[in-house]
Amino acid sequence: MGTFMKKRGCDCILFSGGIDTSFVAEAAVEAGLRPRLVTVKLPGGADAELSGAAARALGLELTEARSDDAIIEDCKRTAISVTRSIDPIEIAADTAACLGIRAAREVGCRCIATGDGGDELFLGYPFLFSYDDRGVERWYSRVLTGSRFASRELGFALGVRVELPLYTDDVRTIALKTPLRCKVDEIEGRIYGKVLMRKRLERFGLGIVAWRSKVPVTDGSGATGLIARWSSKVDLERSVELSRRVGIAFPSRAHVHLYMEMEDMCMRKPERCSNEHDRCPTCGSCMDDNFCRFCGTYVGDGGATSHYSDELWEELRGMGKFS
Repeated sequence: MGTFMKKRGCDCILFSGGIDTSFVAEAAVEAGLRPRLVTVKLPGGADAELSGAAARALGLELTEARSDDAIIEDCKRTAISVTRSIDPIEIAADTAACLGIRAAREVGCRCIATGDGGDELFLGYPFLFSYDDRGVERWYSRVLTGSRFASRELGFALGVRVELPLYTDDVRTIALKTPLRCKVDEIEGRIYGKVLMRKRLERFGLGIVAWRSKVPVTDGSGATGLIARWSSKVDLERSVELSRRVGIAFPSRAHVHLYMEMEDMCMRKPERCSNEHDRCPTCGSCMDDNFCRFCGTYVGDGGATSHYSDELWEELRGMGKFS
C-alpha cells in the first residue's frame, strides 16, 4: 500500500483513527511518506480523541476539517447529487467524507487516500464473524464486484483525486489468500474482525487503535447528529402529505427531509422497477443484489427487510395506506 500511495502521489489521508485509516497511515510511514492526516470532528463524534492520539503515535500532522452549518449543508447536497440517494446513513456518512475531502483540498492535497474496503475485504463487520469459509466465499463474490464507495465520486465532484489503497487488485488478492482465522478470531474472550491488520498495528506501536471495537463511521465522525438534525425539521403532517403525493411510506423523517432536498435540487426519484423480483418493497426502485441504493432498504434471504427508520415508519403504516 505504501508503494501504491507513492506511485499515486497521495499526500493526505482521510483519517478517523480507526483500524483501516491507521493501517493506511502506517503503511505510508513504512514507505517513507509523511502524509497529512485530515479528520472530521462533528459534535458527539467518538473518533475525536482517538484520531489525535493515533496521529501523535504516527508522528504525523493532523488537520481538522471545518464544519460550520453552511459547509455541512453544501456537503449534504453534494452527497445527494453524487449518490442519488435519500438513505440517511449513506448521506450522513458521505456528508462527513465530503467535509474531509473539502478540507484536504483547502490545504493543497493533490491526492487523498481513504480506508474504504478494509471492512469488506478483511471482515470487519460483526455480522460476518459467524461466517464459515463458504459463507465468506459468497460474501466475497458480492463485494469484489458490487461494492461502491462514494468517496471517489465525491472527490471527483470536489476536484480532489481520491484513492483506495485497501481496495486495490493486489490487496484483494491478499485478502482472498488470507486464512479465515487471520481475519476473524477470538482474542481474550472477544471476537474481532480484521485480526491481521490489528496485529500489525499493535506491532507498530499503535495498541491504542489496534483493539478498539468496530464503530460505524456515522458514530465515529459525529454524523449521527446530522440525522437527528434533519429529522427535527420534518413534522408528521408534512411527512404524510409527501408520502401520499409520491407513493412512498418513508421509513423516517430524515428520509422525508432528504427527499425534499432532492426535489429542491430538481432531481427525480428513480422510476418504479418493472421487475417485481428486484423492486424495493419500500420505495419501488430497482434493487441491486437485494439492496436499494435510493432509500437504503436491504432484503434478507428470508424476505425480511431492514433500513434506517424511526417512529414515522410505524405511523405511516398504521394509517393503512402503506400497510
